[in-house]
Amino acid sequence: DPVRRCRSGPFCPMHAPERRPIRQTEGPNRPEPEKQSPPKVGGSWGKPGEKAVDYVLKWLPAGYHTITKDCTGKYGKGMILLKNPAFSDEPQEFDHLVIGPQGIFNIETKYYSGKLKIDQYGNWTRLKKGASEWIPVVNPAQQVFRHHTLLQSITGDQIPIIDIICMAHPELMMTGQEHSQTPVIKCDLLGSFITGYDTKALTPEQAQIEEIAGYLEEAGYAASDELIEDG
Repeated sequence: DPVRRCRSGPFCPMHAPERRPIRQTEGPNRPEPEKQSPPKVGGSWGKPGEKAVDYVLKWLPAGYHTITKDCTGKYGKGMILLKNPAFSDEPQEFDHLVIGPQGIFNIETKYYSGKLKIDQYGNWTRLKKGASEWIPVVNPAQQVFRHHTLLQSITGDQIPIIDIICMAHPELMMTGQEHSQTPVIKCDLLGSFITGYDTKALTPEQAQIEEIAGYLEEAGYAASDELIEDG
């Protein structure tokens, strides 16, 4: 069944779809993780920025659940792909989603090198490594907004969503982050930002991390299956 918009979100027994077992990815009792070294700049991994963030999220403590990248979309395998047909017929690809006691962390990852500047109006400009001229780049705020809105339509209004733009290249130099409405965080500070986020907004009744994860993963399976059928 399609995911339905409901103000009660995943805690509404009438609208909650039947779920597959949740794969645990957090806590000291999880299976031994696959050996993974810190990513190196210039590696052949294809998405070095996302790999860098994957490595940071692997070390989050118990109480955090990272959504598994097991969907297949138009651009390949190993992604988070969500869709809510009751809200929009357009699926959205997410870089990373983490569920914790504070809510859902919606992480958009960029892998810019060189220098990045955000002016007082929120405009982004970039000086690429070895270049002499600053060029405008798209502010990812609209992309983050789309993802935020889709998440809210799936989980309901009472689950907080914390948006983050993560800059994953270790050699990037940034100025003007204070002008961004969405926090812009370097990858090496991402883990401490998440665990130190001091608004524990979920009540004990809402802090059902597995329940929220199952709801999102169910939406992900639906989107993935549909795209596979469409080819």
